[in-house]
Amino acid sequence: MRRFIPVAFSVASLVAMFAIPQTAQASGQHHLSDASSHLSIQADLTLTTNTKTYPNRYPWGYCTWWAAQTKLTENLENLGNAGAWTSNARRRGLPTGTLPRVGATVVFAPWVQGAGWLGHVAHVIEVSGRYFRISEMNFYGGTPFGGYGRVDYRWARIGSGVTFIY
Repeated sequence: MRRFIPVAFSVASLVAMFAIPQTAQASGQHHLSDASSHLSIQADLTLTTNTKTYPNRYPWGYCTWWAAQTKLTENLENLGNAGAWTSNARRRGLPTGTLPRVGATVVFAPWVQGAGWLGHVAHVIEVSGRYFRISEMNFYGGTPFGGYGRVDYRWARIGSGVTFIY
């Protein structure tokens, strides 16, 4: 017998997960047993989260606000307009590159893949070859249909004018 547990996330719950710094520690032996399927899982879990957070002073509703808000444990403050994030992050000593990784911040140069004249930033949530799926705000496209102050998801591709902050 298979059991499915429906999971739903709202924008508010995602923001709360990323915005509230927490220290969590769980260790020891954890045992899960399900007699109906004779499944037994045993794991030793240890989790510690980074408690240092940085302020988000970007204006709400824009891509820069969403990118900073979802990564408060990374020093993404005061990087300027979206298109300047890679060069400013590099000057600050943050690692950058041209290959997508889950959890990276993607920077689109102005006019690249739908970005406006100030560029665009988002977060990589999935990678498949030369393509990657992003979570973004203030982009008029994606699913569900985005826009100012709305989060959406879409696929993008690596190429000229696309860089990443790791």
